[in-house]
Amino acid sequence: MKGVVFTFMADHFTEQFGVPFWNEVLDTAGEDGVYTSGAYYPDEEVFTLLHAVSSIKKVCPAALLKDLGDYLFPQFIKLYPHFIQGQNDFLDFLEGVETVIHSEVRKLHPAVQLPRITYDRIAKNELHMHYHSERRLCSLAEGLIDSAARAFSNSYQLSHKECMHKGDDQCTFRITTSE
Repeated sequence: MKGVVFTFMADHFTEQFGVPFWNEVLDTAGEDGVYTSGAYYPDEEVFTLLHAVSSIKKVCPAALLKDLGDYLFPQFIKLYPHFIQGQNDFLDFLEGVETVIHSEVRKLHPAVQLPRITYDRIAKNELHMHYHSERRLCSLAEGLIDSAARAFSNSYQLSHKECMHKGDDQCTFRITTSE
């Protein structure tokens, strides 16, 4: 996994709970915590860190991932503001994640493993996002979606119709906005 996720994770939990807490997480996880944004680290390491946070704080990993996704979106937009500039529709933005954002990220970082997202636009105010990833970070995706909705000042409803954690082949998010 790209190091930027690790550096933002460290920033997030440090801002939320303090440096001593993050040091406790690193000790519990048996990790040194030395991450650079441009490097790649084993996927297992992010899960080890999340499970350490979960164990210490007694919060389920899915809730922590959603919270982390909520934190990551504004951080990514600070790094890549052109992805959101000129966008004025929340669902149109989401529908372009795979073709615009992920395709650009893959050009810049060919080794990165991003989820594959497909879409069904049901109506002007309804989008179904189909999330495919071996990592099964659908809760992180939910947090990213939630933060994106706030960036667009949109109220929305999300239902997680299918989920890989329940044995489905993909996760499907049904997202509706008020017109």
